[in-house]
Amino acid sequence: MLSISRLAEYAGTTVRAIRHYHQIGLLPEPPRDASGYRSYGAQAVVDLARIRILADAGVPLRKINEFTHASPAVLRAEVAEIDRNLRAQIRRLQATRKALASLATDEPFLPPELLTVHAEIQRRAAEAGVSPRTLDMEREGWILASTLYPELMEQWVETQMRLMSDPAYMELYLLTDQAYDWAADDPRIEDLARRTVDFVKRSGFSPGEQEAAHREDEIAYGLVTSYRVAGLGRGDGADQEPPGSGMSRVSRVTRPVPRVRGGVGGFRRGCTPAAAARRARSARRRRRRPADPQCRATCRR
Repeated sequence: MLSISRLAEYAGTTVRAIRHYHQIGLLPEPPRDASGYRSYGAQAVVDLARIRILADAGVPLRKINEFTHASPAVLRAEVAEIDRNLRAQIRRLQATRKALASLATDEPFLPPELLTVHAEIQRRAAEAGVSPRTLDMEREGWILASTLYPELMEQWVETQMRLMSDPAYMELYLLTDQAYDWAADDPRIEDLARRTVDFVKRSGFSPGEQEAAHREDEIAYGLVTSYRVAGLGRGDGADQEPPGSGMSRVSRVTRPVPRVRGGVGGFRRGCTPAAAARRARSARRRRRRPADPQCRATCRR
């Protein structure tokens, strides 16, 4: 006869596991000897071997009794179900490993398909003299855009790459970056705003059917297009202009419903900032929304 510790040694398990099997009714309690200790025979070794083999194969403990007494047909069906569950677990673990590996990249929070092109955009911008502050802000903006509109990222990335090959765009992009440090009343702001509007009009950007459909969610679209301004810092003193006052005012003066993702937005043709402001003020007086949602007042001063 065997003690519980010797049984555990022979069966390749632990005393704690054997006691658990007793508690859940998986292994019958043996008779006790005169000293009150459990006394196991050969059948207990066989039963434990079956339990260990089935448990190692992924059979839940609650089903082991069914397996040991099941017909071959039932056993095959149960095995097939366990196999399906294991394959699903493997797929989840593989996805977890892939996500874990992405954390070791230079840009762990961007979608993998954006990594190469984003690195190129950042390289071009840095070579043009764009500040690290703006590069960081742009990186955060891409994370936001890819979260809210993953299906539009290919279109936006292609547009951004094309724009960055345009010297006129890059000049405006660099000036907008520099405007972060300008005072809100700097006379260069008006000129930069005018040049930005002229550039967009000359370019004739069109949002396309897919992007236009996503404008129906104005909150999400506004989060993407206004992120650069919303992300600007704040000043500490009451008499001190907040950091980014210049760039913030450039954005207010030129802010439309943007056509493209990037440093420069787009205007609806024939809709100047002043006209947008007049239409919105009139709409507010009538206590209704503007008739044309693409022509809103975004240039309040």
